Amino acid sequence: MKFVAIDEINHFEYHDAVIKKMEIIEDKMTWIVSELNATIQNSQNSFIEDMCINECEIIFDHYKIEEIIFSAYKIFDSNQNLIESVDARTADFEDYIGIIEDTMKNSCRIVGMIEMPETSDGRKKACFGIDGNRDYFDITFSFTKFTARWNEYNGKAWYEDKIWKEKA
Repeated sequence: MKFVAIDEINHFEYHDAVIKKMEIIEDKMTWIVSELNATIQNSQNSFIEDMCINECEIIFDHYKIEEIIFSAYKIFDSNQNLIESVDARTADFEDYIGIIEDTMKNSCRIVGMIEMPETSDGRKKACFGIDGNRDYFDITFSFTKFTARWNEYNGKAWYEDKIWKEKA
């Protein structure tokens, strides 16, 4: 790959990135992601604006899923009458892989990422908000190394457009 960023998880903008594939092999979790943006702080971005990446391979070495939490929600009819209310729930450990497999039956979007403090044993940690089309959940996991690899940019990030900057 032409561009490689190591341990720069916070030098990407994840909002609306599409996870096209998620694969777990041994102790590595690999995501194939499109519409990810490299920020100007990213060591591989030599442009003066955040840039959109056409397709990126992200590898989390020695990953460990810490928790998956499904979001609470309420559904109202047009008269503001409550139709359904669901509380947030934490998934059981033994369901983690099944949740990931079910989510990847369709493409899903990353809503955002929060880099978290390292674990007591020095592992990196992050929480990703995932819109899995049927469910929205936060997945928190720890890992020893983050690697992002890609070949090309696909223009500047959408939010770098003048119309969006004026609205901010």
